[in-house]
Amino acid sequence: MEIVDKLLDMNPDPIPRYILLHEFKGVPPEKAGYEAVINHRFVKRIQGLQNSKGYWPPFHRGTENAVRQLLSYGIDKSHPMLISAKEYLLSLIRGEEKTLQFQKHDNIRWWHEVFVPLTSAATLSKIIQGDPTDSGYPDLMLQRKRFAAFVEANLQVESAKTAFHWVYDEEANKKDQNECFGFKTKQVIHPRNFYNLILLRPDMEHFLTPEADQALFEYCEKNHDGIERVYNKSLHTLVPTDSWHDNSIIFFRWLRALSLISGFRRWEEEEKMVASSGSWR
Repeated sequence: MEIVDKLLDMNPDPIPRYILLHEFKGVPPEKAGYEAVINHRFVKRIQGLQNSKGYWPPFHRGTENAVRQLLSYGIDKSHPMLISAKEYLLSLIRGEEKTLQFQKHDNIRWWHEVFVPLTSAATLSKIIQGDPTDSGYPDLMLQRKRFAAFVEANLQVESAKTAFHWVYDEEANKKDQNECFGFKTKQVIHPRNFYNLILLRPDMEHFLTPEADQALFEYCEKNHDGIERVYNKSLHTLVPTDSWHDNSIIFFRWLRALSLISGFRRWEEEEKMVASSGSWR
């Protein structure tokens, strides 16, 4: 904890100060300065942009970004902003609400039947992650099972002793996707899409088979394309750590990619290997 104390000695802004005290040193929220966090101008700005329905336009990016920022600031999931967002996302998943935002695609069903449920369920998963009543959201559980079936259908797993390898075939992906969702479209969702990774993290509940879990983890870990829309390189590629602006962004994206796969079962094995060898293969 020496590094934490050194950072605290620098008299940081209320948000990083709260995270250091609460998440790293275990100080209770009321003593770690939570009141200053919820009244911080960054939080107030996000609060002012949330509409009466509970989302941040334009949906879906606005809502995704706002939820991610609030959670990274340490905002408690019982905060009215996150409760309103949770209720709106649930209404989308249930089909009780329709987003006013619409993107043109070759099949109109893709947006409301695939993309909106996927992005909404993934964002909702971030809000309720760690909630002991997680399994009390049957509509979310249904979406997890639905997209787990889609990912499983796209995993061509080849077993060689204890090693599993994912062979990705885009044409097969299109065919499997059309069969899985019941209609044809040229719009393809890659199984390693970060929405799927958020939605299917097994630290919440296991929906993928152990073989599929390992194959998906290893594909994201080793593939030169990395994780779609998060980090477009192999996670083993050396990451620059200097303060040059672009390198700081790359480092942040690399950490975000690691956080996405850290919930998979294979991660524990990787941690043990790094601890014993001092390197990541």
